[in-house]
Amino acid sequence: MNDSTQYLYRQNVSKEKERVLSDDTFKIRLAIAGLLVLLVILLDKSGNTFVGISTERLYQAIAVDYGAVVATLAENLLIQENENAQNMQ
Repeated sequence: MNDSTQYLYRQNVSKEKERVLSDDTFKIRLAIAGLLVLLVILLDKSGNTFVGISTERLYQAIAVDYGAVVATLAENLLIQENENAQNMQ
C-alpha cells in the first residue's frame, strides 16, 4: 500500500470505531435516561425528594430551560394534526 491508501484505510477504520463507540454510548445514555425517568416517577408517586430535589423543583428547572421549546413543539404538533384532519375530510 502506498501512503495515501494507508491514510484512507486508517481514516475509514477510525470512522468505523467512532460509529461503533457512539452506538454503544447511545445505548448506555438511553438506559441511564430511562432509569432517571423511572426514579422521577417513583419520587413523584411517593412524594419524596432525592438529594433535596423534589419533582416540582425538577419540573421548574426543565420549564425554565426548555419551556419555550416544548410550547413551540406542542403548537406545531397541534397545527400538523389539524392539517391532517382537514386533509382527511
